[in-house]
Amino acid sequence: IAYVLGVSDGATTLSNQKRNGFSYCLTPEADSGHLYAAVLAYIKTNPDRADARTPVLVLEALSGFWPCHPSK
Repeated sequence: IAYVLGVSDGATTLSNQKRNGFSYCLTPEADSGHLYAAVLAYIKTNPDRADARTPVLVLEALSGFWPCHPSK
């Protein structure tokens, strides 16, 4: 069941990313601990968003911590 939920969340995340323009560019140093800490920090600084759907919340957090910068 966890696998099915993970695939569902992944599909939802991709859909939301395209629809809402959320994108993020992880650095090579960003491991699972960094991602987890970024989402927790985002929730702490944006408590009004804590009830958002998890995929949306994660996209918001990651795009805020690791924004993509266009190539020059």
